[in-house]
Amino acid sequence: FVIASGAGSDVTPFIAPASFDLKASVAKPFTGAASTNPIGTAFNSTLFETTPAVDTLNTLTIAAATGAPTGAAPSAFLLPAPGHFAGAIQGSTTKPAVFVQEGTGKYFLVVEDLGGKASYNFTITNNAVTAAQSLAEVEANNTSATAQNATAFPFLLKGAKLASDVDEDWIKVTAPGGKKLHARTLAGDAQSDPVLEFRAADATTVIATSSDADYQEDLVSPANLAAGTYFIKVTASSATAPGAGKEKYVLWVTFD
Repeated sequence: FVIASGAGSDVTPFIAPASFDLKASVAKPFTGAASTNPIGTAFNSTLFETTPAVDTLNTLTIAAATGAPTGAAPSAFLLPAPGHFAGAIQGSTTKPAVFVQEGTGKYFLVVEDLGGKASYNFTITNNAVTAAQSLAEVEANNTSATAQNATAFPFLLKGAKLASDVDEDWIKVTAPGGKKLHARTLAGDAQSDPVLEFRAADATTVIATSSDADYQEDLVSPANLAAGTYFIKVTASSATAPGAGKEKYVLWVTFD
């Protein structure tokens, strides 16, 4: 008999005939302003809860404070409500936790030092950017002729889903000129695996294609674009067949 005590294969053997003293964690409210917190003992974790504003791209950054021991590396799991590790949209990593708040849901952040460093402080901050335009995905947007229109930026396509390996989502963007087109996908489902492609106004000429090196993509056009019409085509990666828990994503578009 074991107790699942964290992400992945983390388990705790049952210690019969002794017993466990189990207590629910109390989450610390986090509003987004910089906050300093301690890692007191090795492998101890701190639980935060946050409810960002709707239609925002959020970048949660966790960093060891000045005076932390060599090798200190606070990392974080990002869990949408109700806070199950099985639903984590980012595994434990020292990289910033980036996610889009599509509605009014709560998120949980579990911060720990997987290397066992302790007795130091870490800081947590959130940089939130609000979309100038947000649209829910509307089918059928499977061709350039039925593409949804992005006219203000940052643009957010939310509630998007690739229902099959032949499903396509098209977004028509109006470029202001003199800037690079920048699009990124975010979960969604933790294992959704979209691929991005930028196309010219003829909907045929390919300007750029994402690498498909990870589940989520971050694509920037190789050069500044002239003012005019362009398309973003989103398809499912050939490496991950869409299905339950692997369909939903959001798309964030800017001109940089």
